[in-house]
Amino acid sequence: MSLLTQKEANAILGVKQCTLCGDPKHLDQFYKRKSMRDGHRSECKECSDKSRTERKQRQLEKETLEKSIELAKKHDEAYSLVMGWEEKKEPISSIIFNYVAMVGFILAMVYMILDGITK
Repeated sequence: MSLLTQKEANAILGVKQCTLCGDPKHLDQFYKRKSMRDGHRSECKECSDKSRTERKQRQLEKETLEKSIELAKKHDEAYSLVMGWEEKKEPISSIIFNYVAMVGFILAMVYMILDGITK
């Protein structure tokens, strides 16, 4: 007569040890997984749920950080433009005038091109 190992005895009794918390628990306290030899996951439901919650929280924090970095970069670009204007010691009205003149020039060029096409 051979003696059973602890693992074999637990299998007969329907008990399994959680790999995360280390506590022996009945099989109904483990989620099912067909690919496992005993048909149950290696971590208990409680530990599995806790891990899932922590993973979701980390993912949310990561996404929030990424969005914050993206907004900071956009803010830095806008700040750089404003600071660039100040460094040139050029009044903002002059910059706006130059922009309007450039837009007017582009519109005049488009009008000339379209006028040449229609003739």
